[in-house]
Amino acid sequence: VAVELPRQVTSAEVQLLGTLAEIAGNTIHRMRLHEQTESRLQRLAALRSIDVAISASFDLRVTLGIIIDQAESQLGADAVNVLLYNSVSQTLTPLARRGFQGKDTGSLRLGHGLASQVLVGRKMISKLDLRNLEGVPADEGFMIYHGIPLIANGELKGVLEIFHRKPLRPNEEWRDFFEMLGGQTAIAINHIALFDSL
Repeated sequence: VAVELPRQVTSAEVQLLGTLAEIAGNTIHRMRLHEQTESRLQRLAALRSIDVAISASFDLRVTLGIIIDQAESQLGADAVNVLLYNSVSQTLTPLARRGFQGKDTGSLRLGHGLASQVLVGRKMISKLDLRNLEGVPADEGFMIYHGIPLIANGELKGVLEIFHRKPLRPNEEWRDFFEMLGGQTAIAINHIALFDSL
């Protein structure tokens, strides 16, 4: 707050300004809490819709389509790739993908690419700068990569990858939801595999 000279701000006005600043701070804090609550409710609803799809459908394409929808809407992904792991041939084969401008490159041999690192390491990998990184198509314009292994009953089922074309600094909630999405994807793949084997 500024006043024209020679006027001086009185102590009563300073006290009033302090009260107004406190009210404004509380209002901003409440707004942030409200936004966080809304975001959490949306993510819970997203997980619920995936649960329903897993239990109601035996068509993996339908379930993976819902999972990709949620990755796009809840995680802001520009492209999503679900890769299926074949332990016999030691390959990762695209099962479902969306958001890519180029054609599907086919199966990947283990030991090549970021997805292979995710699978071998059995943990989430994040790369916040994909420029000049080997194995990443430059024409796609991707800046950020996140990959998570799909593990069900202790077995590797594949890898869930998401890509961003714009900068993103994920927080802990974002990472937690991505991990839950990976878990749901692994369950969906395992569920259909069990059904097919029966």
